[in-house]
Amino acid sequence: SLIIGLAMVVLAFFLLTGRTWARILVTIVVAINAVSHVMSLPAQPWWSLIMIGLDVLVIYAVTVHGREVRA
Repeated sequence: SLIIGLAMVVLAFFLLTGRTWARILVTIVVAINAVSHVMSLPAQPWWSLIMIGLDVLVIYAVTVHGREVRA
């Protein structure tokens, strides 16, 4: 989880600069994060559901609204 968080901080910098490859990698890393929260669903159901919902929102925002940063 710490490694995913550090990767997200580095990717956020490149995402703010409008890099297309960063959008792809952010989508992949957030999807991996969502899957990891699905695995922890039996142990922490409410926290996992909240984090999965946030992951879905991040994936939506990056894929739909990512081109506006470059413009």
